[in-house]
Amino acid sequence: MRRRVVFLAFACAFLALGAFLVSCGGDDGNASGANASNGGSAPTAAPTGAGGGAPQEVRMAEFSYSPASLTARAGQTLTLTVRNSGSEPHTFTISGVVDSGPVNPGEQKTVTFTPSSAGALTFFCTIHGRGLMSGQLTVG
Repeated sequence: MRRRVVFLAFACAFLALGAFLVSCGGDDGNASGANASNGGSAPTAAPTGAGGGAPQEVRMAEFSYSPASLTARAGQTLTLTVRNSGSEPHTFTISGVVDSGPVNPGEQKTVTFTPSSAGALTFFCTIHGRGLMSGQLTVG
């Protein structure tokens, strides 16, 4: 009898966790279809040139970046305005390259950095982690 109660408790906890995770992946109301993606099949915004001239804007919300895909040239200095349009703090971080630090809801920060070599760089939120909130900078 006790084993059955323990099993049912674990089953209920597992189902509740699954429901929570599914609810976290919902639509953020962004019509562009840009979702957080780390190599999955979720749609992303078209690549955007993010260098030269005025700063380009990247919006952060639960749990996505828009656009979620950026392009740049190696050695090109990028200036991005990262704006938090969500209800929780977020960061714009590329390990070893740039970290905006926490950007509170309704606030924005400007980050400037220069990718040194070609390749794919993952930007992500250090608060929510790569698995929940990330995008890609393709450096050519």
